[in-house]
Amino acid sequence: MMKIFYFVPLVLLSFQVNGQFILPIIDDSIAPKHEFIFNGLADYSSSSMLNQLSDMLLYGGEITDEIKTASFDKHGPINRFGFDLQGEIEYRNTSKSLCKNRDIGFGIKAGYYSFGGVIYPKDLFGLTFYGNAAYSGSIADFSGTSFSFYNFQKIGFTLIDNKSNSSLTLNLLNLANYASLRVNEGTIYQSVATDSITLNLDAQLRNTGGNNFSKGVGLCIDGDFRIPLKGNIDQVSYLQVLVKNVGFAFMNKPLTVNTVDTNYATTGFTFDQLVNSNGLLTPSFNALDSLQINDKSTSSLVFLPGMIQLSKLVETNSAKRFQEFYGFRIYLAKAYIPMVFAGVDMRLGRKFHVGLNGSYGGFSDFKLGMYSYFKQGAWSLGIGSENLIGVFTNKAFGQAVSMRLRCGF
Repeated sequence: MMKIFYFVPLVLLSFQVNGQFILPIIDDSIAPKHEFIFNGLADYSSSSMLNQLSDMLLYGGEITDEIKTASFDKHGPINRFGFDLQGEIEYRNTSKSLCKNRDIGFGIKAGYYSFGGVIYPKDLFGLTFYGNAAYSGSIADFSGTSFSFYNFQKIGFTLIDNKSNSSLTLNLLNLANYASLRVNEGTIYQSVATDSITLNLDAQLRNTGGNNFSKGVGLCIDGDFRIPLKGNIDQVSYLQVLVKNVGFAFMNKPLTVNTVDTNYATTGFTFDQLVNSNGLLTPSFNALDSLQINDKSTSSLVFLPGMIQLSKLVETNSAKRFQEFYGFRIYLAKAYIPMVFAGVDMRLGRKFHVGLNGSYGGFSDFKLGMYSYFKQGAWSLGIGSENLIGVFTNKAFGQAVSMRLRCGF
C-alpha cells in the first residue's frame, strides 16, 4: 500500500513555480496577479541504514537479525541519518504596489517544520541493535556522535520584485522544541567474561523542557533571487539563489544543559551490595550520581537549520524540447553534507513537462529523482520524489515525497 501511495503521485507532477521549494527547478516567467500556494515535503534518508530497517522503526514491525545485519554491513566509519518535514501556505499579490512603487508586490506566508539529523560511527549502531555483549573483549567507540532536532512554526511578510519574480520574506517564528547532543569522547569496554564494564564518556545534551507550546521566539528570512544568465536573446535563463529558514530563536526559559565527563567502571554485585543501606535497590541510590551527570540551566540562542540553494532554473514557456538544470544545496546542520544535483527536463506539450535528476550528498549519498509539471487554467497540482529508488525498493536508503498545489489568477 505504501508503494502505491508514492507511485501514483509520481505519475502526476511535482513542480516549482514562483515559489520556494527544492526540486524540481521550474520557473514560469508569466506570473499571475494573485497566487495561493501550498507546499508539502516529507523526506528521510540515510547514508547507511536500509529502508527495510528504517521502515520498521518508523511504522512498526519485527526487526529480524537478517534485517539488522543487512544495514550493519552497509555502515562505514562515519554515517548519517536525517529527516525533513514541512508544510507551507502562501498568498502572493503582484497587482498592488507598495510605497507607490508599481514594481513591488507583496505576500504573506505561514509554515510548519520539523528537521532532525544525526551523524554517528558504526559502533553506535552495533551497540543499539546488538547490545554491548557483541563487543565482549573489545572497545566500542561512539565518539563524535552528534544529533540535533528542531520543531518550529513561522509567519512572514514578503516583498516581491514584479519584474524578476525575486522575493524576500521576513518571518516571525515560534520554536516549539529543540534538542542537541554532542559526544566528544565515548567508549565502552566489556570483559570477555561479561562481568565488568568500563565506560568513558564526555558528552553534552541541550534540550527544551516543559509542555509549553512556545519554547522560544525569533526571526528568520526566506529569499528567492533570480539572476539572468547570458545566452540567446529570445531565451533568457535564470540562476536562482534560494534561501530558506536562515535565522535564530531566543529561548523563553533557560535551556537545560546536561554534561557528562566520567570514567565509570562496574563489576558484578553481591546480594549484600544490592540490599544494604546504600545498595542499588534502595531508594537512596542515584545512578546519575555515579555517572557524574551535571545539570544546569542557561539562556541560549538557537540557530535554525537554514537552507541555501544555488541552481539553474527551467523555463516552462521555453520552446526548447530539452533543458538542463543543475546546482547545489546546503543545510546549516552538521549531519547534512553539501549536496550537488543535475538533471534534464523534457517538454511533452505546452502544459506538461517531465524530468529526471541525480543528486549526491545531504543525509545520504546518491539519489535518483523524478518530477513532472502540468498546468490547467488557473490550477496546478502535483506530487513527486527526490528519491525515486526508495519508492520501489526497501534496499534503498530513504524515501521522499513532495506536493504542491497552486492557484493563480
